[in-house]
Amino acid sequence: MRLYRQGRLPLGKLVSRYRLEDINTAVTDIRAGRTIKAVLTFRGGPDGPA
Repeated sequence: MRLYRQGRLPLGKLVSRYRLEDINTAVTDIRAGRTIKAVLTFRGGPDGPA
């Protein structure tokens, strides 16, 4: 938490959200190094249930 609060751990840049139907894009982005952690959402938009 200390690193995050100090701005030295940019979690927003490490985690990306994808809809379940975009799972192939998520895998491609991980393999290409565009994201570290892909979070899949099952309903609604990229931020979760609608």
